[in-house]
Amino acid sequence: MGTSTSLAYEENQFEISEAHLKKVSDYQDKRFGNISILKETFPPKRLFLRKIVPYNSDANIRSIQKKIQMRQALGGFYAKIAGNSIEKVDKLCLQELRMEITIHYSKNSLESEIKRRTDLKKGFEVEELMHIFMAMTHFCDAMDLFKSREHMLGPQIVMLYPRGTISVVETQFLRPGLDRYKKMLAISYEPVKPEKWEILAPEELHGLRERKTNIDFSTEKIHVFDIGVTMLCAIGCKPSWWFYDLSKFEF
Repeated sequence: MGTSTSLAYEENQFEISEAHLKKVSDYQDKRFGNISILKETFPPKRLFLRKIVPYNSDANIRSIQKKIQMRQALGGFYAKIAGNSIEKVDKLCLQELRMEITIHYSKNSLESEIKRRTDLKKGFEVEELMHIFMAMTHFCDAMDLFKSREHMLGPQIVMLYPRGTISVVETQFLRPGLDRYKKMLAISYEPVKPEKWEILAPEELHGLRERKTNIDFSTEKIHVFDIGVTMLCAIGCKPSWWFYDLSKFEF
């Protein structure tokens, strides 16, 4: 029995030609998994992040494609999904759906910039902080509109571009099924290095302390809290885990 590959659906038209994209590197990203970085060969020579994401069913694929289409009209604060295509792969009678997602990307995240400025002993200007705050606020407004929650909201997914442009990456398209609370609940009995913990809201920390598996979290409250901690990270040039006492699940 061989391997057959066919397009399951028409792919979204990519805004630039594949011939004008050159692969820069492949690497394992702690946020998004195994990814490729592409770069335009002509100005403005933007960077793109590309990842192949496996899905279980046609229904999952259609749901994700619908969400992507709904987000195309969002403003510059949103890391634009520049293209996606679907392959249906049959291997030894087992079928796998793979979705290749390409988004605008910047290697300079708020997290890396905080580290850089800590070394330089130079903080952010007030105008820079306001741009970061407004981009995150607009992003969370959009998530609320779509009744979605960003499970990795924090300095690691805030992208900083030249000329002060800022966008936020919605990670559900790159890391489907990710739930940071469930991940933390699964490992909270084990010794964990502080930097392994992501930003968790007070009700999430309380839930971890009580070992609760099913909690009706307020998405709005968690987003607001995450914005607040992210801004404190930027103002103080501190990593997000600096605000936690993990031995007591307290701030």
